[in-house]
Order: sequence, then structure tokens, then C-alpha cells
Amino acid sequence: MAAGKASLKADFIDEEEINYLLTKAKGVDPRSVRDIISKARESKGLTPYETAVLLETEDPELVHLMFEAAREVKLKIYGKGSSFSLLFT
Repeated sequence: MAAGKASLKADFIDEEEINYLLTKAKGVDPRSVRDIISKARESKGLTPYETAVLLETEDPELVHLMFEAAREVKLKIYGKGSSFSLLFT
């Protein structure tokens, strides 16, 4: 690193942990994915592992359910008439 330049690497992100969770999340059974989507609909947050499971989900039906849940949560949090809601509908 050149003198006087700040490091661009974030010190709060544990790459090894993220990669571990993404690897562990591959191939999770559809029932577990549905359970995580149901939890997400409650707008109470997900664990890093649960988030990794959703990121690794490739089944089109489950991905569709994720987008439906995301839309519901967005409307619950931001409302129908907010500018944020209008941008991402």
C-alpha cells in the first residue's frame, strides 16, 4: 500500500466466514428454504446462514417466492406511496 493511502479492504467483513456459509448453504432442501422465506416475511431479520441459503437458491419457484416475500416486506416497511417503493416495484 502506498504511503498516505487508506486501505480499501473492510476490516469488519470476514471473507472466510462468508465463503464457508455460502458453501454450507448449497443444496439446502426446499422445505428449509420455504421456512426461511416465511421467517423473512415477518420482517424480523435473517441470520447470515439463512441469507446465504437464499443467495444460493436456484429453484425458479423458490426464487419467485423470495421476490414475492421481498415485495411484501418492502410494502410493509416503506408503504405503497413512498418514493422508495415506486422505484423498486
